[in-house]
Amino acid sequence: TFVLIIAIIALIIDVSFAIRFRKRVDDAVSSVNLQDAIVECPNIEGFKKNATKLLHHKSLNYAIVVFSLKRFHFIEDQFGADASVSLLKYMKEILVALCHENETFGYFGDGKFLLLMDFNQENIFRNRLSVFEGIINKYETLKENRVKMQLAAGVYLVKNNPNKTVADMI
Repeated sequence: TFVLIIAIIALIIDVSFAIRFRKRVDDAVSSVNLQDAIVECPNIEGFKKNATKLLHHKSLNYAIVVFSLKRFHFIEDQFGADASVSLLKYMKEILVALCHENETFGYFGDGKFLLLMDFNQENIFRNRLSVFEGIINKYETLKENRVKMQLAAGVYLVKNNPNKTVADMI
C-alpha cells in the first residue's frame, strides 16, 4: 500500500507538471502568433488583441490608421531586401516613440502598419501623422539616395462606431 501511495503521488505530480508545461508552451505559441518575426513588433493579430483591450477606455476617442509607404517595393527593388527590412524596423522604432500610453500599433504586412491613436483633437492627430512622415524621410538610405517617401493612409474614426470589432474597422 505504501508503494501504491507513492506511485499515486508521483502520478499526480507528473500530471501537474505536464499541465503547467503545456500551459507554458501554449502561451509561448500564442505570443509568437501575435508578433511579426521580421519587423519584431505586433502583427495584425497582436494589433487586434491590443486594440480591443484599449478600446474599453470609454473616456478616449480613437482612430485606426492604416498606412503604407507609397512605392515601398521600390526600396526593395532598388536597394535590396535588407534595406526594406531595415526601413520597416526604422518605422517600428518611430511608432514606438510616437505611441502614447493608451495607443498601439502593429505590422499589417507588405509595408503597411496599423495604428490605434487618440483622436480627441483632430489638429494634434494630423500633426502627429505629419511628424511621422517627416521622420521617415530622415532614414539614412533614403537621404543618401535622395529618395523621398510619402505615406498613404486611411483613417477610421472609432468614436462613431463603438460596437464594431477591430477586425470590422480595419
